[in-house]
Amino acid sequence: MRRSLFFSLLFVLLLSSCISPSGYWLEGKGAYDRGQYQLAINYWTMPEVVSYAPNISGYSNHYRWLGHAYYKNKNYRKAVEAYKKALEHRPQRAELETECWDGIKDSYHALFEELRGSNQLKAAIPLMKEAIAVDPKQFLFHADLGYVYNELKQHDEAIESLRKALELKDDATTYNNLGWAYYNKQKYDEALRHFNKAIQLDPKMNYSFPGRAWSNYFLGNFEESLRDFNKILESAKPDDKTNLQWYYRGKAWSYLGLGDAETAFGFIKKAKEILEYDTSYEHSMMYYAMGDKAKAWQYRGGRGMVGVNSKSYSKGVITGVEVEGVTKGGPAENAGVMQGDILLSVNNEAIKDDADFFNKVRVLSPGMTASMRILREGVERDVKIRIGSAEIRMEQEELVAPVLAKKKGGRTYTSLVPQQKTSFKPVVEDKAAPLRPDTYAVIIGIDYNGRHDIPNLQFAANDAKKVYDIFTDPYYGGIPQENVTLLLNEKATRNEMVAALRKVKNWDGYVYVYYSGHGAPKTKDDKFSDGFLVPYDAVITDPEAMEDTSIKISYLKELVDSSQAKGVMVALDACFTGGGKSIIPKGGKPLVGMMASSELIKVQGLQKVIITSSAVNQQSWEDETELKSGIFSHYFIESLTGRANKDVWVRVDDIANYIKENVPKAVRKLKGVEQVPQIAGTGNFPVTRNWERAKIMDVDIAKSKLKAAFEKGLITADQLSKSVDELKASVKSKILEAFLEGKIDERKFGELY
Repeated sequence: MRRSLFFSLLFVLLLSSCISPSGYWLEGKGAYDRGQYQLAINYWTMPEVVSYAPNISGYSNHYRWLGHAYYKNKNYRKAVEAYKKALEHRPQRAELETECWDGIKDSYHALFEELRGSNQLKAAIPLMKEAIAVDPKQFLFHADLGYVYNELKQHDEAIESLRKALELKDDATTYNNLGWAYYNKQKYDEALRHFNKAIQLDPKMNYSFPGRAWSNYFLGNFEESLRDFNKILESAKPDDKTNLQWYYRGKAWSYLGLGDAETAFGFIKKAKEILEYDTSYEHSMMYYAMGDKAKAWQYRGGRGMVGVNSKSYSKGVITGVEVEGVTKGGPAENAGVMQGDILLSVNNEAIKDDADFFNKVRVLSPGMTASMRILREGVERDVKIRIGSAEIRMEQEELVAPVLAKKKGGRTYTSLVPQQKTSFKPVVEDKAAPLRPDTYAVIIGIDYNGRHDIPNLQFAANDAKKVYDIFTDPYYGGIPQENVTLLLNEKATRNEMVAALRKVKNWDGYVYVYYSGHGAPKTKDDKFSDGFLVPYDAVITDPEAMEDTSIKISYLKELVDSSQAKGVMVALDACFTGGGKSIIPKGGKPLVGMMASSELIKVQGLQKVIITSSAVNQQSWEDETELKSGIFSHYFIESLTGRANKDVWVRVDDIANYIKENVPKAVRKLKGVEQVPQIAGTGNFPVTRNWERAKIMDVDIAKSKLKAAFEKGLITADQLSKSVDELKASVKSKILEAFLEGKIDERKFGELY
């Protein structure tokens, strides 16, 4: 409908001989000012307008505005071309030339972000090289290229690009990225220097503290590494279990380096409590570092060593391990084993996976000869490997080497080829949580900081960020980041909000919209007739201005009604009374006490739900004492993380019921007033999931964990058979559930089950 209307209008304009080229240009400017960027482009690319441009505004000014329009319309490649043409015609004023160069910078960076968001990092390399050729002195182009090289593990190229960027501008993020590039090359002195510079420029550069902590550790600066790990843990998120475990392990090894073994083992225990993993090899390394080799071999299960880094390999009927690196001078290298080889068997016993390979090798005695079958370039062959002592490997273990070196008065780094950084990565045995490519979200949070004419909110933007984190967390929402639009504070303009919300109509999967910010009432004859979501740039000087610069609830409802998605959920933490999370324009009337209508949010069709934080004539509240959040948003967020039910999937009806049950009670307790969320529509479609519970429900995941425990000898064959049978039951024993959730380890499960 809109397209046909546009072409009709354009046809009339083209036939109208009374409009001159300058008139067309001004029509384009008017369209641009209204946010109709494609219409502006259509006017400004008309041949008669282009040829007449010198008489209207000058070629440079014409192409500058055309570049702005292309950029606003997200046609960044065309924007670059237009800005370059503007520069070719030499802008008359220096500030206009700067504006064009900034436009080129922003356009190339936007193209880079599109490629990064879609994980096309290799394609970003020629793009950024092209950008550098256009403007070699643009810091951001070199920084973006360095980032790409780092992500692709081309660390030498990353270092070169990032150093060029820093020649142009001191920037904390770039120092951080350069620090990680040096870190990954094990140049810890250089890494430490750049992490320190990043933190000096930006004390909140959180990404640099882990790098600085580990760099200090590998350099033998154990007091400094302990200081950094303590600082990191002060602000670490409790639900970020992978990194929490990593930091506690770093703290443990720092204490070991300082000679406090008792405290070190205590923090390894803490790390295991946070995220279950097999600590036997870590204990083995620690005892070796302490000089107690007998206990080291006891925990390791033997002294046998082949000298490879490996990972599980499975393709068709072939199973084994793939060699990722070999130890210099080790048994495997001496026998001719190479990176990329597939090890299939040890002494005619097939290798199932990496854990099985380790178990088979460590029990072999140093000095004996083992027969191994390898697969290389499609050809199988047998090699004889003289088993070495694990002392060689222990001396080179990343975590052990700094402690031993400190005792000897020097510094030693690992000698694995190629360099591997696996020692301090957490062991992950669970099946990865899959993403949900058919899900989409628009998340908006506005505190209005900087708007002195609009009452500021305290927690709206932070609540929105929490919702974003949950939706994009693979363990909860599983929504690909490129499918989520997040607009916070000044980025939540009317144009950006409308552009994001329009997508609701065309997405065909599951769609979730969350808004936290001010609402505003629209009244007619002292009755509520509509409501507004108030963007950051809304004009509130009078009701008419408010209507022109805000977003009507009725418009949002139209988008929901016309959506072809499998399911749509809209959650609005705002009110429309003129108080609380609401405002009224100058000259408008507060709604409290007026007759209110609930018809506005009634949706058409199935599987479409709109949830508002309060009734139309009630206020929505934030709580700064206990929750430090919007009260509605607090319970909405809780529901998303699994509080709403005990199943794997959290569905819309679960969320609605949880909010209706908890929000009114909390508001009465904290504010002494009524706030009753309103639900329009019904839906039984999924919104988030609890992957920890999925481990219980997913039979394949459960069987894998049980099989691993059996192969380690920690449960018997009878226990394995009994537990597999129990997986088929609708109700499982608490002991089995605790094991599958990771609350008890394999050994404890074997003792209790």
